[in-house]
Amino acid sequence: NGFFLSVEFLFRMVATNSALMASWFISLLFLVSLILPVFFGKQFYCHFVCPYGACQELAGKLVKHKRSLPHWLIVTLQWLRPVSILVLSGLLIAGISIDLSNAEPFAAFMVNSASWAVIILAGAFIIGSVWHTRLWCNYFCLTGYVLELVRKKKENTMIAQKAHVQF
Repeated sequence: NGFFLSVEFLFRMVATNSALMASWFISLLFLVSLILPVFFGKQFYCHFVCPYGACQELAGKLVKHKRSLPHWLIVTLQWLRPVSILVLSGLLIAGISIDLSNAEPFAAFMVNSASWAVIILAGAFIIGSVWHTRLWCNYFCLTGYVLELVRKKKENTMIAQKAHVQF
């Protein structure tokens, strides 16, 4: 239906509730993606549902030995997602609405309506995933980052509760 669990979807859901009303299935998928990792530890959406992650995984199977990125680049890229989330949150709080559909590769699956920019972005990261494991997922995917933050927060809360019970 043209809806994907993405930062654009989450942004619209928080800003207007229109995404929640438009696609009950994606909203349900979002809730399941938040709940299942608490019990099973792995990101449900990223590992089992995301079609773009699956494409990168398949592309990665073409070459066995991956190249590693320089350490300075990895450190720099690891700051990209938290900073992006803070900027998007600030825009949301300020009431500024932006179109994030061209900033994520998911729309490339809707070939009839995807922009060339999205198709090029998606293709570039799939090609990059041949030599670097799930390049988009590991360094650029804001949706996975948000889901991972929720999982880690819940995981840390559970660890703290166990530690409290032991004392």
